[in-house]
Amino acid sequence: MAKKVVIIGGVAAGMKTASRLRRRDKDAEITVVGTWTAGKVMGACGFPYYIGGDVKDFSSFTHTPQGFARDAEFFKNVKGFDVVTGHEAQK
Repeated sequence: MAKKVVIIGGVAAGMKTASRLRRRDKDAEITVVGTWTAGKVMGACGFPYYIGGDVKDFSSFTHTPQGFARDAEFFKNVKGFDVVTGHEAQK
């Protein structure tokens, strides 16, 4: 029976954890739960640079060098795990 894992919080640490777990266990059922806006996955680490004026274009946070924002479909098809967006995990 496959191991079932739920990771609360996506951003950098959650997505890295899910990706590493996938590499270590190809059969695990992995789900990442996050509260991203409009289903797009993005971190907040660059926001101080935008607020401080070093980064002028906010869209640079929503597009990768490949030209697209990573969404739940990307993580399912490319990384092999599920991402649930627009939800909040509660006890």
